[in-house]
Amino acid sequence: MLNSSQKPRLDGRIVGGYVINIEDTPYQLSLQRSNWHICGASLISESFVLTAAHCTFGSSANSFTVRTQTSFHGRGGVVVGVKRIIQHPKFDYSTIDYDFSILELAAPVEFNEKLQPIRLPEQDEDVEDGTPLLVTGWGNTQNVQESREQLRSCHCAQEQ
Repeated sequence: MLNSSQKPRLDGRIVGGYVINIEDTPYQLSLQRSNWHICGASLISESFVLTAAHCTFGSSANSFTVRTQTSFHGRGGVVVGVKRIIQHPKFDYSTIDYDFSILELAAPVEFNEKLQPIRLPEQDEDVEDGTPLLVTGWGNTQNVQESREQLRSCHCAQEQ
């Protein structure tokens, strides 16, 4: 448990991951400010994106864009503006509780082989402990020989 003076460790690592192509996870987006990748995001519909609230905290929607349809966070694909940020009202930066924001895109996107919504659990659908999860992003690899420029992935199991 964190006390109020401690900040949680959000180091964004995809350690032990491997390079993948955007077609493998066509919902993966790069949240950007001034054309600079700051966080990952997931497409949830033609007009809405899910990301972490700590990435949008204290910022206005017009300071963000999302880069879609590319395995590289800094080039290629299509860049779309953000119209509105809907941050969870209980988000707490000191504990990172309720750490999610919904972003409304400035224009709806069209689905294709490189852009599809992520499959989310249905309401009240159980996800059993130990269920394998696929983690993707452009996080720090902790290895100078492994670039974080290209999308990476790893399979993880939930802690029990």
